[in-house]
This record gives sequence, C-alpha cells and structure tokens, in this order.
Amino acid sequence: DIERLRDRPVVQDLIALTRALVHLGDRTAWLAVLRAPWCGLTLANLHAVAADDGDTTVVEALQRALRTGRLSEEGAVRASRTCNVLNAALAERGRWSLRLWIERAWNALGGPATTSRATDLDDAEAYFARLEEIETAGDLEDVARLEEQLERLFAHSRPQGRVQVELMTIHAAKGLEFDAVIVPGLHRTVRGENRELLRWTRIAGADDGVVLAPIRAEGAEADSVYRWIELLEQQRLLRERARLLYVAMTRAKRALHLVGAVKASERDGAITISEPPKGSMLRMIWSTVAPAFEIAYSAEAQVSGASALRREQALRRLPLDWTPPTAPRGLTAAQESVVDIEAERPDFDWVSQVSRRIGTLVHRELDRLTRPRPRSQGPAALEASRSRLISELAELGVPPDRCDEACDKVVRAIEHTLSDTRGRWLLGLDARVREAESELSLSGVIEGEIIDGVIDRTFVDDRGVRWIVDFKTSTHEGGGLDAFLDAEVARYRRQLTRYVRLMTLFKPGEPVKAALYFPLLKQWREVTVA
Repeated sequence: DIERLRDRPVVQDLIALTRALVHLGDRTAWLAVLRAPWCGLTLANLHAVAADDGDTTVVEALQRALRTGRLSEEGAVRASRTCNVLNAALAERGRWSLRLWIERAWNALGGPATTSRATDLDDAEAYFARLEEIETAGDLEDVARLEEQLERLFAHSRPQGRVQVELMTIHAAKGLEFDAVIVPGLHRTVRGENRELLRWTRIAGADDGVVLAPIRAEGAEADSVYRWIELLEQQRLLRERARLLYVAMTRAKRALHLVGAVKASERDGAITISEPPKGSMLRMIWSTVAPAFEIAYSAEAQVSGASALRREQALRRLPLDWTPPTAPRGLTAAQESVVDIEAERPDFDWVSQVSRRIGTLVHRELDRLTRPRPRSQGPAALEASRSRLISELAELGVPPDRCDEACDKVVRAIEHTLSDTRGRWLLGLDARVREAESELSLSGVIEGEIIDGVIDRTFVDDRGVRWIVDFKTSTHEGGGLDAFLDAEVARYRRQLTRYVRLMTLFKPGEPVKAALYFPLLKQWREVTVA
C-alpha cells in the first residue's frame, strides 16, 4: 500500500513498450524495450545498435545491425526474435484498441513469462485497465497523461496464498500485532527542516497565549526567541520519533529484529565504532545495542570497504531458446459459446463507479478476514488500516475527494460483518466450517456453454450443506426494507442459479444452498434456485 504502480518493474516495462509502439522516434523507450527481460540485450549490443546514428529510429538501426552482423551471436538471436514480434505489432496498428494492441504485443514478446512476483500479473492488469480508460480511438494522444494517471495508482500489496510478510509504515502498523517484526534503517535521519519565515509556539498556563518570532534579517544577529522556538520544535520531533520507535518495537509478539548501520574504523588492530547520527532512532537506543554492533564488527566478521567486491547486477531475461507456450486445445465448435456470469450481473444506473469500487474493496477485505493472519480484527485495527484502505481505493480509481467517504463505507461494512453473528459464521470466525473458499473462480460447460464465475464465499457447514454466498454492498434508507431485499433476491436469482449448477459440476451429489448477504445492512436472504 506504499508503492506506486508505475514503480513496479513489470509496469515500467509496459510503459516503455507503450511509448515505443506509439512513437517510433522515442529512442529511450525503444532502448528500454530491447533491454527488458523479454529481449535482454547487453549494453555492448545496445551500443552496437544505437551509438553511431541518432538520425534513424532504433527499429531501423536494429535491422541494420542484424544485417551487418554487429551483434554478438546470442544478441542476434534475441534481437531477431524481438524484432519480428515488434514488426508484426506495428503492422497491426489501428486494427485493435490500444489496450488489446499493447497487451497482444506484450504476450507475444513473452511478458507474462518474465514476471517474478506473485502480484505482477495483477499490476499488469491494472495498467491495461487504466490504458483502456484514457485511449482515444485506439491511440494515445498524450504520453504525459498516462504517466500522470499512473501516479495516482498504487501497486497491490495483497499477500498471495499463505505468505505472512507485510511491508508497511510504522503509522499503518499502529494497533496491530505480528509474530515477528523487522524495523530497518534505524540509522537514518529525517531531512532537516527549512528555516521558517515565522515560528510560533503555544504557551500553556493560566493565560494561554502564543509566542511569535520572525526569521532574522540578513546580516542581523540571531534572534534568541526564534532559536528557542526552533529548539522546542526539534525536541518535539525527537519525542515523536521516539514514540514511533516505541510503536514499532511493541508490535512484535515473539521476535523483534532491529536493523541499522554505523561507521567503523580500524587503527593499530583496534576497532572503533562511531555513534549513530543525532536524531536517528538508533541513537536513542545506542547504549543498549552498542555491544551487539561491537560483536558484529569483530575482526572475523569485518570486511573493509576498500576490499569489498562490487557485485554487478545480474541481467534478468528469458532463456535464449524460449518460445511461446502452445495454446491448450479448445472446445468443439458446439461448445464455443462463453458466458461470463460476472458480465451478466444486472447493471443499474444508481450504482455509481465509486460504489462498485467500494464493493470490490469490501469483497477483498472480507477475503482477508478468512485467512490466518497475525493481526487483530477489531474496530481499532480497522481504523488503523484507514491509510491502507484509502490507498487501495485510490488504486481502484476512486477520486481523491471521495476516498474518505468511500473508506467510511468500507470500514462500516466490515464492522457490521464482524459484529453480526451471521456475518462471523459466513467468515468461519466463530463456527467450524470446512472446504471454505473465498473469491473462488470456477469454469465449466453447461448445456453447450462455457460458464465462468467467481463465487464470493463457499463452505460446507456442520450439517454437510454447501453454501454459496454472494456479498452485496447495497444500501437502503427509509422503510420497505423487506421489499427491497426481496427485489434483490429476484434480481440475482439467475446468477446464483448458475453458480449452484457450476458448483454441482465439481461437487456432484452434495446438497447446495445459495444466499445473499448485505454487510452494510446486516441482512441475510436465502435464495431458492431451480
């Protein structure tokens, strides 16, 4: 929740690919495409392609380098494959939407095969979605607008599977607890404040007042009052950093790892360790942790900076013999009709884009609550997660001026679910359920149609009944709540019927029931399906 989407390597490669295909003269983007993992030309090969002639495009220079044999043997193989894919992509310009054009080229280059993190494909999908929103007639009128849009999106940090490591700020960790906590960079200091034109401080007492002091004029003597207020502010900041350090250290239940660095020097066989910089968190606890640093800098473990070996960063790239995977066998012609249940969901004018994104995040948070996690699930923990929730809403595209209001609804939906007996039962928090899954994607063939769907929550209760539950973040004000809920049941009955039939393909003979749950309303409705 603290890394911008555009800073992720997979998105940086996609930005370069987009810029290169949209503008043949963007030499920087084209060279980045040839350096990216799907091609991976060495610096020597890149120099052979582009160093001599700045008046031709990189595509022309690459083709000339291939003809004249200026590339290494391996570089020629990589460049030839990449060049063929890019030429084919350029020939298709205008035949597809911008999103499909870039996505097809990325897939043909082997982009998905170069991903290394579990969230890379999610990040790529977020990029393609934003590209689709800003394209004009299959083209990108302004590259700067794309980069501006990406500045507002944050990379998805949701852990995959049972990964239990989270990266967050100390502020975001307030109120949470973890089995182990690692606090890095304790030796770092905050950037010094600029000298303010006017400083002031409030004086508490019988007659509360404010003391003001202007910055000294050029050539004038220092103002003692200004300096006094400046020192007060520095002390306040130090106390605040000490409070943050206390918060970080008390988040750990079993293990705490404090990481910092200090300067060390050796003279006449004796090692001297310098104290950490003033104002750093490490300086605050130095009297306690100094012996550990002395052990770390013992003669056996010491490596001087002069003799340290520089490690050249390895070039990540596809294997030289990489080829696109063979597409799986398709269905017979009679079974090629595809139905996406999600796409068939009823669409209503009163459901705004913001409401949809609120629903997406509520679903995501309810999914988180079903996983084994080393954190509290109470209201205090939810409030402490506001910064993360707001970041995720921004990632989903909620305008900044609507994020606070949207976050309030998300928090209220989760609080209602956790305080509702039925809600806790659905999440498996109080009652034992088995074969529980959240956001379960299923596909199958029913009556000659390929059916795709994502089930919000499914599990088998203590009576052996499998439940399929769809979460709805609908709201309702005023009277007639029962009539509203009955209308929602009728509206979503067809969708749930498909879910039940889809589940029956995978769990034949198992009794299945379906229901809707409304977190914002604390309401539950069982749905009878045919």
